[in-house]
Amino acid sequence: MRPGCSRDEPVLGRLLGVGPRRPPAPGGRTGGQKPKLGPRQIQLAREMYDSGDYTVQQIADEFGVTRPTIYRHLDKALPQQAADTP
Repeated sequence: MRPGCSRDEPVLGRLLGVGPRRPPAPGGRTGGQKPKLGPRQIQLAREMYDSGDYTVQQIADEFGVTRPTIYRHLDKALPQQAADTP
C-alpha cells in the first residue's frame, strides 16, 4: 500500500460518488423497439380499413408490416374513433 492511503479509500470514493461514472441519459432511460408505424401511417391505415376497399393483408403489405401489427394499431385507434362519434 502507498503511504497515506488506507484500504477504505476506494470504497469511500464509490460511496461518495467520486470516480468514473457515466451520466444518466437525459429524460430517463431510453430503449425498446421503435414503433413500426408512425402517427400518419396509422391514420392512413385506419382510413384504408374504414373505406372497405382494402383487406388487412393488403394494408400490411403496403406498409411492410404484419397483419397483427395492423390490428394492434387499429385497436389502439378504435377508442379515439368511438369517442369522436356521438
